[in-house]
Amino acid sequence: MTAGDLELVLSRHRGKHNAITVRDIAIRLGVDERTVRRLKRELAETVLIGSSCERNHAGYYIPETQSEIDDTLANYYSRIRAIAELIKATKGAPEVARLMRQLEMELL
Repeated sequence: MTAGDLELVLSRHRGKHNAITVRDIAIRLGVDERTVRRLKRELAETVLIGSSCERNHAGYYIPETQSEIDDTLANYYSRIRAIAELIKATKGAPEVARLMRQLEMELL
């Protein structure tokens, strides 16, 4: 299974309203959900992939609008903040501040 296989599936899911869940992708490709997520990370290096956690539109899709791209970025930043809070609870605030500075440098 390759990232190209995932790209083919996602090409049929344009716009947040057509998002497809990781579970459904896994079933279509005959792989487990972990493999789908790995393929998504690989494909995201060359293809813009939307990601939504909204109840009626959860899953991956090819964004069609700037708003969908902005929503995807907000989703990713929310995940980063949640992970940062777990790190803070585990290691303390100084470690979180260092990691956030490092992330900011890597993302720019």
